[in-house]
Amino acid sequence: MRITNNRITRNYLFNANKNLQYYSESSNKLTTGRAFTRVSQNVSGGKKAMRLRTQLYQNTQYQKNVEQANEKLTIAEQSLREMSDIITSIQEQAKRGGGVIDEESKRILAATVDELKATVLQYSNSTYVDEYVFGGTNAKSAPFTVGENGEILFNNSVVKDITKTVDGEFVDGDGNTVAFSEKIYIDIGLGMVNLPEGGIDNNSAYDTSFSGLDCLGFGTSEITYTNNDGVEITEQVSNNIYDIATEISRALEAGETQRVSALSDHLSEGHNNLLMNVADLGVRTQYLERTLTMLKDEEVNLQTMQTELEGINDTEEIVKMNEYKYAWMLTLQFGGNLLPQSLMDFLK
Repeated sequence: MRITNNRITRNYLFNANKNLQYYSESSNKLTTGRAFTRVSQNVSGGKKAMRLRTQLYQNTQYQKNVEQANEKLTIAEQSLREMSDIITSIQEQAKRGGGVIDEESKRILAATVDELKATVLQYSNSTYVDEYVFGGTNAKSAPFTVGENGEILFNNSVVKDITKTVDGEFVDGDGNTVAFSEKIYIDIGLGMVNLPEGGIDNNSAYDTSFSGLDCLGFGTSEITYTNNDGVEITEQVSNNIYDIATEISRALEAGETQRVSALSDHLSEGHNNLLMNVADLGVRTQYLERTLTMLKDEEVNLQTMQTELEGINDTEEIVKMNEYKYAWMLTLQFGGNLLPQSLMDFLK
């Protein structure tokens, strides 16, 4: 069989390009730190890598959701603790007004209670990243406002007229659902499921909402006391802390010492309810912290799997690259002796 000059040249160029390709691919692996850059280079590994990247992306989103929810609950807890201190101060003013005092002292105590309840209103409208913490789904305006008669409103519904159904739904005095009182769910990696009939499976997502109605009170209750004329009085009063403070202020100014005492006892019940919500927030915060720790551990595991799948062993790859480099240089040297000089000059 006759071996022509052209055939030798073609074979040489083929092998030279092949060695150069190996050298270039190895150099690229060291530069990127990845075993492959296209799915076509490793179909099986590429599919696994895509799944891992999707899981890592989702994990990152879950962590962000948990961190934001935790921060929101922290703001809520701090606001409730501040309100707890204010309630204690209101009760102290009520206690001072329980004895026989002059008219000027009554007005001072009433004014002090009015200032304290105004601070309660401010904390009721606490915000986190332009979102009202206690406002349900209301993100545009302050959820708690004061009506024409001085009563507290929640998203324009009179709080003392609001009731709660067995399903946990808030309804106003007309039986309509209170605006913006729906729950807010976020995905934290529990496998959020959308129900066929609409809505979200409560067990598959985390409820990040925190209702100010539950914390500050809604609806009415009876209180009983003996007025200044010795007559026993039973009346319906609001369960809301702000409304109770309003009534305490009015009773202080009017010198209705027994009514002040009864309202103060009623305020204690609202205070206890608020503290229970603070404790609930602490439990929820701990749950989110444990969830965040779990997600971070999962992220480390996914990154380890990704490195093992897509990454390279630097030492081994450096050795391979040098082998390919020497092979390429030997190929050039061999070509200088085998091919015509004019072709080698062209290659150089």
